[in-house]
Amino acid sequence: MRLKLMTGLISALLHQGVYADATAGSQGFDLDTLRARGLAVEVAELFSEGKRFLPGPQQIKLMVNGVRLGRAQAEFSRSGALCMDRQFLARAHIAIPEKVDANACIDLEAAFPQTIIHLRPSQEEVELIVPQEALRPAAAADSAGTHTSGGKAALLNYDLLYMTNRYGGSSNNTLQVSTEAGVNVNDWILRSRQNYSYSNGVAEFNHLDAYVQKTLIERKSVFQIGQINVNGSLFATPNLLGVQLFPEGALLRQAATRVKVEGIAQTQARVEVKQHNVLLYSTIVPPGPFSLSDIALNNANIDLQVTVFEANGGEHGFTVPASSFAIGFTPKEKGYSLAFGKPWNYGDDSEQGSNNWLLTAMADFPMGSRLNVSGAGLLANGFYAAGTQLTGMPVRGLELGISTLFSHSAEENTNGMQMMLSTGTQMTEVLTLNASYAIQTQGFRNFSDIGKRYATTTYPQDEAILPARAQQQASFNLSYNHRLFGGISMGYSQFQGFAGDNSRRVNLRWAKAIKNAHVSLNVERAGGSSRDTAVYAALSMPFGSKSVSASVSSNNRRQRAGMTMNERVSDFLGYSLATETDDQSRQVATSANLSLLPKYLQSSVGWSRYGANSTSMSARVTGGAVLHDKGFTLSPYPVRDTFTVLSVANIGDVKIQTPQGPVWTDAAGYAIAPAMPAYADGRLELISKSLPKNADIKNGLYVLGMGRGAVGKVDFDVIQTRRVLLKLRDQQGQPLTKSNAVFNQQDQWISSVGNHGDVFLSWQQVQGPLKVTNGQGQSCIVNVILPEQVPKNAFYENAEAVCRNDI
Repeated sequence: MRLKLMTGLISALLHQGVYADATAGSQGFDLDTLRARGLAVEVAELFSEGKRFLPGPQQIKLMVNGVRLGRAQAEFSRSGALCMDRQFLARAHIAIPEKVDANACIDLEAAFPQTIIHLRPSQEEVELIVPQEALRPAAAADSAGTHTSGGKAALLNYDLLYMTNRYGGSSNNTLQVSTEAGVNVNDWILRSRQNYSYSNGVAEFNHLDAYVQKTLIERKSVFQIGQINVNGSLFATPNLLGVQLFPEGALLRQAATRVKVEGIAQTQARVEVKQHNVLLYSTIVPPGPFSLSDIALNNANIDLQVTVFEANGGEHGFTVPASSFAIGFTPKEKGYSLAFGKPWNYGDDSEQGSNNWLLTAMADFPMGSRLNVSGAGLLANGFYAAGTQLTGMPVRGLELGISTLFSHSAEENTNGMQMMLSTGTQMTEVLTLNASYAIQTQGFRNFSDIGKRYATTTYPQDEAILPARAQQQASFNLSYNHRLFGGISMGYSQFQGFAGDNSRRVNLRWAKAIKNAHVSLNVERAGGSSRDTAVYAALSMPFGSKSVSASVSSNNRRQRAGMTMNERVSDFLGYSLATETDDQSRQVATSANLSLLPKYLQSSVGWSRYGANSTSMSARVTGGAVLHDKGFTLSPYPVRDTFTVLSVANIGDVKIQTPQGPVWTDAAGYAIAPAMPAYADGRLELISKSLPKNADIKNGLYVLGMGRGAVGKVDFDVIQTRRVLLKLRDQQGQPLTKSNAVFNQQDQWISSVGNHGDVFLSWQQVQGPLKVTNGQGQSCIVNVILPEQVPKNAFYENAEAVCRNDI
């Protein structure tokens, strides 16, 4: 605000003829006119070259390549030049040049010669135009080593649920507790999950799994040991007590991000990339050649239209053919999966028989630009299986998948085969078709099938232990989306079992947004032994923060109608009310749910009633806790394998937006960002409105890239400052004259006296004697003494001071 006032004052002086021809004075100002108006001549030196930012740290609005990034703190030299340090470039999402002094100003124009810097002091704004290669990439599959790694912390996630049901003269009370305990140490992850239940005097404890894990970045693989779920296999496998190695999906390059648009701009230009007239990407580029990447496509088979809007009003464009990036939709990368161990928590010993160990492996190989080939095998005592899978895009717009599996079980003396086909095609821009078909012989077995009796023609359904296995399955789905008619889809599925049972299902769905309302209709028809038709229609409408929906449903036996109202009152409170009735019982069911987020945990309370004799109540609490090197911090959400400890200068109750949702600092100023994306950028933003009024923040936004298993640390640099509205008086008690200049100890101009002797200054500016000078060169000295107690809830405080040695 002070900067705007001062630049406005200088502009007014220029219009009033204070600024003279350069020959009239060494500063370009008419110094006699300045003195006549009561202005200090030192102001002329400061603004002799036009508007500029005041020296020192300033809060500015930051814009990079046309994208507004919000407020940031910038440092300016005595001449008003921008000093860009590492923190400023990180805030601007600009790559830090190599071999730069950590304490020096970084010459961005030397590192990236196409850089353009616009300083707009009257708007408190800095705009940077940089080439695309200067921006930090959004994806980091090829630069995993640049992400944060290491760190140590212990965690506990919890989920507590209590329910009580009353019906007639009976009741049932249940308590369920699920926990996950873990430790992260130098990118190693240890996790253990367990649950406990208590219902009407009967208690039960179950240990679910426990494992140790680490990502091997060079191999783009994950190593796991312990009680594990097999990852990366074409076969249905049980949990293992063993070890496995499988690809780290977050590190595998997704070819869709390799789409590249290259061109040349004659001036500082805006570039738009469209696909079928839908804007995908827009940015500002400096003059010269440009290269754009990380463009998310809507369709792999539609050309890109690129338009360059030049600063001089001209425009030109070109087309990027779809054939140049269709290969980008081959998702696989060469990789291997291997698991070995003993099945556990899988039936009893009699079911497992002699199968007390298991080895499974799988390899993925890209073959050219449009085909992936996978091979897999499984070996156990008395059982082995092998298979292949082919996926790819043989022609533009058509995706195919084929897998063939073979198995042999020595215990049952059976051999068998399973084959699965799938396809998907974008027939037109609005019409999509997906279909699949699977068939297997009666002798085919998965490892989990061994020793189990399934229904067949030999063992009817009522004599078998498990339902019939599928002999054939098929599915078909056709989707149509239109701007006027909405979305329509039709699906069909069929099942044929070895026991002779058959079933079919047809469904039709339609949905349409009509202004702010959303209407949908679902019809489902079941064939085979169970013939039933179900219809469900719903209408949802927003009313401010509330949302009201009504629905009706019907099948061959019952019709229901209901209404629900939801409202999210604030970050901390939400509720829903619902009622439903049906034509058979003619009883009304009602329910109410209240969701609470008291900053450091999540909780909900529910109540429902059905008819006159049945009621139920429930209460649930979930969250997490982290023990780190600075203390113990609670999280309202479960803490995942990659997380960050946040700190805000011992200030409590500060809101920070994380990828998982908002969190708040505790009394010690700490909070947890419970889930950060692995090997990708995660955004952490401090909400400045939640800070006390006496606090300023240098950088409220961090974009943090983290490796899996890392424990990050982010300290938001907050300055607890004091702002003072100082009323200056002379020794006779009269207010100092308006427009007198105020200088600090370094003889730098910092402000001018306003009406009634008022001067608005920061705490740093009143830390030493101030000098006040009038237009005739007379001056006096001010020493400001403030009380020790700092007002937290006031933007500024009032103070008075006497200027000694009369002007």
